[in-house]
Amino acid sequence: MSSDAELTIIDLFIQELASQLNSFEKLIDTASENDVDEMIRVAHSIKGASRLVQIEEIAELGDTLEQVFKGVKKRDVALSDSLIQSVKEAIRTLRTLVDEKKDPSLWVKQQKDTLVNLITDLNAAEGGYQRGKEGVDGTRSHSSDPLQQCVQKKINLFNEAFKKVETGFHDLEAVDQMITIAKEIREVALQYHRPEIATLSGAFETCFKAARIGGFTWTRSHYDLLVEAASYLNRYCHVSVQDQKEWFKKNKSGIESVVSIIQALSQQSTLEQDNTTEALEEVTPLTISPVVQKESSADLSLLELFFGELENYITVLNDGLSVIEAKEDREDDLEKLMRAAHSLKGAARTVQMDLVVRLAHAMEDYLSALQTGTVALVSGGVDILLEAVDLLMKFSKAGTAKGKEWLNSENNHVHTLIDKIVGLTGGTAPEVNKKSVAPAPPPAPEPQAIKQPPLKQHRPPRDRVLRVSSDNLNRLMGLAGESVVESRWLQPFGESLARLKRDFNDLHSRFSRLNEELAGASLSDRAEHRLHELRSRFQETRNNLTERLADFDMFMRRHDSLSDRLYNSVLDSRMRPFADGVGGFPRMVRDLGRQLNKKVQLIIEGSNTPVDREILEKLESPLTHILRNAVDHGIETIQERRAAGKPEDGLVIVEAMHKAGMLMITITDDGRGINYEELREKVIAKNLVTRAMGEKLSEQELLDFMFLPGFSTAKTVTDVSGRGVGLNVVQSMVQEVGGNIRVNATQGAGMRFILQLPLTLSVIRALLVEISGEIYAFPLGRIDKLHHLPRDKIEVVEHRQYFRDDDKNIGLIAAHQFLDLPVTDPFPHELSVIIVSDLMNTYGVVVNSFVGEKELVVQDLDPLLGKVPDIYSGAFLEDGSPVLIIDVEDMVRSIDNLLSRSSLSSLSEAKESSPISVKQKRILVVDDSITVREVESRLLQNHGFAVDTAVNGVDGWNAVRVENYDLVITDVDMPRMNGIEFVKMIKADPRLKAVPVMIVSYKERNEDREQGLQAGANYYLTKSSFHDDTLLDAVRDLIGDP
Repeated sequence: MSSDAELTIIDLFIQELASQLNSFEKLIDTASENDVDEMIRVAHSIKGASRLVQIEEIAELGDTLEQVFKGVKKRDVALSDSLIQSVKEAIRTLRTLVDEKKDPSLWVKQQKDTLVNLITDLNAAEGGYQRGKEGVDGTRSHSSDPLQQCVQKKINLFNEAFKKVETGFHDLEAVDQMITIAKEIREVALQYHRPEIATLSGAFETCFKAARIGGFTWTRSHYDLLVEAASYLNRYCHVSVQDQKEWFKKNKSGIESVVSIIQALSQQSTLEQDNTTEALEEVTPLTISPVVQKESSADLSLLELFFGELENYITVLNDGLSVIEAKEDREDDLEKLMRAAHSLKGAARTVQMDLVVRLAHAMEDYLSALQTGTVALVSGGVDILLEAVDLLMKFSKAGTAKGKEWLNSENNHVHTLIDKIVGLTGGTAPEVNKKSVAPAPPPAPEPQAIKQPPLKQHRPPRDRVLRVSSDNLNRLMGLAGESVVESRWLQPFGESLARLKRDFNDLHSRFSRLNEELAGASLSDRAEHRLHELRSRFQETRNNLTERLADFDMFMRRHDSLSDRLYNSVLDSRMRPFADGVGGFPRMVRDLGRQLNKKVQLIIEGSNTPVDREILEKLESPLTHILRNAVDHGIETIQERRAAGKPEDGLVIVEAMHKAGMLMITITDDGRGINYEELREKVIAKNLVTRAMGEKLSEQELLDFMFLPGFSTAKTVTDVSGRGVGLNVVQSMVQEVGGNIRVNATQGAGMRFILQLPLTLSVIRALLVEISGEIYAFPLGRIDKLHHLPRDKIEVVEHRQYFRDDDKNIGLIAAHQFLDLPVTDPFPHELSVIIVSDLMNTYGVVVNSFVGEKELVVQDLDPLLGKVPDIYSGAFLEDGSPVLIIDVEDMVRSIDNLLSRSSLSSLSEAKESSPISVKQKRILVVDDSITVREVESRLLQNHGFAVDTAVNGVDGWNAVRVENYDLVITDVDMPRMNGIEFVKMIKADPRLKAVPVMIVSYKERNEDREQGLQAGANYYLTKSSFHDDTLLDAVRDLIGDP
């Protein structure tokens, strides 16, 4: 945090929440009834603050705490140990939001289930307390509905038992308890003629009886479905009697939907155990609700749910089978694979996909046999399983509309696969009984076969995913970017208001002096009255202007924060984990290795690294080319690796990370690397260079030839590689998105490709430069180097200008020439040069000056303009002014064309055209001591600097916002705003943060120095530095000579 003035509303909320939690912790530790009023106040404050920032989930928790303690105060609720523990758990949960400093909306999403459970626990402690509508006095009435009171009492017990099955149905005692409770609720609901509650509780009864005998498989999505169903019972207990009719009407469709799915899923039990039908007959799905009459919609929902889960199972099977051969300890992997096959079997039975049931059952049996050691793992077995996964993938793509039809057409293929898999275990294929009700049950599975998966391996509930078209997302991204730009316009407007206030203060000062001069004059009563009236109006207007400026400043900060958060949220919505784009690579590398008789292991690191979806889509083809080259050309055969003393298994590592504001993707192999002499001969043989030139090429220059179209190091052309198009495709894609690629290779030790890409195509990090009085932007990813080049270092050969850099000749060209702009200002003695390159050429582009780095929101140019030469796109700066982004590839081609016409003008011509005007550098000195201000000012002015002064932090803050300074020097201890706060505000301001700041203070302790430097100061000096050259040396170090 910079300062109180810089805090966003969310930051203030987090601070207040931390303060209230501290109070709550102290109060709950003593747990005295004397502190109940204070705990009510704290809970009410949390509720109010949460609602102010629209975080309703925390507001609801705060409201629950408030009502609980109101019940304690009225002695309707006991201050029991269980209540105290529930409150402490709520405090601990909210404390994670404060400590982790996360975005509250993201935190709420992650903690949603926890918050629901906390509210449920507190409601349980509250007992029969009615949580319907609040009265005028803020209190709540007790329920007068006997059914609600009964359900409330039983649902509290149900919730306690429900917690015990959060990771699986291991606790059979808890399952039995929930069966009993659900049955009791159903019976009471029927007595009170509430079919909706009876149907819902009956679905729970059916479900948990099925789970009791292993018929209802635990998965994360199934558990989330049960949580959603239980939430209806919990919410029903909180509805006032007069609102029940409307509540049931509003939630009818939701209750019917979850009941339909739970009842349908529970029917699996009849397919798993011979005795299941008898067990489930005790609680036949109730017909008192219209739910069961909507079979067609329920079937469609189940089919969609099945295909959604099928994709997940395919991913688990594909990823696991692709790497299992390379692992010695594969017990955990086999467990995951077997669970996926088992879950797939159960899901297929639910929707009566008999062929899929048999195929999954055969896969499960083989994987179980591998796990128990009954059979050994062989490559042929994995190949057969992967063939089955491929078939399931094609089935998944057929979707709900044509899935069954496609499966029937592949009947023979499926049976052949089943026979192959069964043959691996030495058994016979499982049969499916074609009875009208359901398939016949297979042998009862062993208890250990129903093992529960870890939470992290399951997808979140499907209803949390919303499909949005890419066009809509792009438009939203553009609007969010425009919002950020518009918010930046408020800054200069605020500065203009500050200047207006200064003009008004000057006018007021002039009036005051006039008033003093007229004080001794003899004026009429009318004139005296007018002067008095003017003084009052001046003061009133001055106060109003100050207040409005303060209000505007606060509004500007809120608007900046809101637009930034909106933009970041939209930007996050464009991101996908790196794993989404590389999921098929382990399988590809495995299959290619087997095809080439090589053993290859692929390791992917940084799977969770967020990547822009457009870049991720473009990455598939380049990474495929690099990986295929690595396996084909890089990794040696088993015999060659043995001879070289390497492990038989070749290793390829793909790593993704964010570094220095860019996406870095590294592909490394431990193969044969590059024989540079062979590569040199290949370059010469293709007449790409003369032999004399080829002999002088460095290793890095030789590697660059690999990216040329048609160039290949392969000796033969195969269906895998050798056509010379792969690496050229890689470089084309990288350059298309504004990135670059580097390659390193060591003979006998492998190769490394490094792709440096922008984090997103919507925002680029760019260098702003001035060219002929206009601002242009160069993408940082396309800049090799920046140089400040003295003009006397320029050499000329045959009218071509160049300079030496790292023993290379770099051609020079003025940017205004290829952009066809007029020459406005002469170039200074030291030129600002941007070095850019393509595969074959390197150039130095001379601009008038470097302005600085900026993140720019990319704006596409109007299609009516067509392709603008040398321009990639446009953007807007913070003040709303447009800036064009240079297309470096196109620019290099333009330079080639200019060179071919020999039309370059000499960079030295501007030297004699006019003298260079040097702007005097300005320094702001801020100190409340007039003596110190005068000493510093004279010292700096005597050495050629222009100096302005300010008497405190507020005065200094107003000055830096209105004027432009090269350096700010400030004291620490000052009235109204101290130096530390002043420095923080400067560094938090996007326009001012680049201005260097120096603190000069009498405080010499290390703690004071560290505090100043942490605030953002570039130097921290003591005032003894006036007596030697320390201060001046520091000034020159920061901004150079005057």
